[in-house]
Amino acid sequence: AQCSQRAVPNMITTPQATLDVIQLCVVHPSMEWCVECTDTNNAEHCQDPLHTLASICLDHYMEDCARWYDMCREFPEGLDDICGNADRDSFVLRTDEGDLCVGIM
Repeated sequence: AQCSQRAVPNMITTPQATLDVIQLCVVHPSMEWCVECTDTNNAEHCQDPLHTLASICLDHYMEDCARWYDMCREFPEGLDDICGNADRDSFVLRTDEGDLCVGIM
C-alpha cells in the first residue's frame, strides 16, 4: 500500500514552495519560470510551485534553493521529476561546513 512507504524527509509543502519561488523570482525576475509565480500577483497564478521551484533549482545553483536541496539531496524514490535522479550528470551535496554545492560529475 502507498501509505506504508517511508515519507520523504524534508518534503516541501505547497506554501513553502510558493514562498521560495516568490523569493527567487523577486531576486531574478527575468527567469523563464517566474512569469506566473511572482510577488506582484501573490503567486495566484502559480499552478505548481513545487515543480516551478524544482525547474529553477535543477537548472542552476541558487542559495534560495536550500529547502529544495535538503529535500532532494538523497534522490528520494518517486521524485525524479522534482529532484532529478542519482544517474543524472549533476549532483547536490552539503559540505562539512554546511554549504550547498552543485556540480557536474
